[in-house]
Amino acid sequence: MKILLFSVTCLLLIWSLFTFFTETKIEKPLYRVIEKRDGYEIRKYESFLVATTPTEGDFNESVSQGFRVLAGYIFGGNDKDVKIKMTAPVTETVSDTGKSVQFMIPKEYTMDTLPKPNNDLITFKFINPKKMASLSFKGYAKKSRVDHKKELLLNHLKKDNLTALSQPIYAGYNSPFAFPLMRRNEILVEIE
Repeated sequence: MKILLFSVTCLLLIWSLFTFFTETKIEKPLYRVIEKRDGYEIRKYESFLVATTPTEGDFNESVSQGFRVLAGYIFGGNDKDVKIKMTAPVTETVSDTGKSVQFMIPKEYTMDTLPKPNNDLITFKFINPKKMASLSFKGYAKKSRVDHKKELLLNHLKKDNLTALSQPIYAGYNSPFAFPLMRRNEILVEIE
């Protein structure tokens, strides 16, 4: 029994260390925290470039479908057959025009230097600097949990008399293989 317990403990430790060392090196959008509030924080994001694709289905289907399309592009599905470094987060946005999934393009690229995607569903867009409210949570992101966190952030903003300029956006920072207790998720809302 002691050997089994020791083995399980070692595996969990290795899994958490693997998550820490592989995922802390991934490039993310730059921002500075302007203010920490009760349950969320306000950030000022710098500009960045994203790859985006339309998606359909419920939350899990949408994120999975969008990620597969975009992963195909960065894993060499482009006119130059080059691999592009993975970035975080992967975001799902819901708007009047439908759902989309996107992730940041590494800063070494510009609109002019990006390889052309082989998949016509992929487009690129420049995200201007903006102020965002962010609510973070750990663990796995299921639709019910994400919906609850979106509602919670909107309630915080309403209570604090802050105006939302966008629908809540889900942002996931980890691979599917990340240690569950170290998984980072956020709900982001652009504010005035």
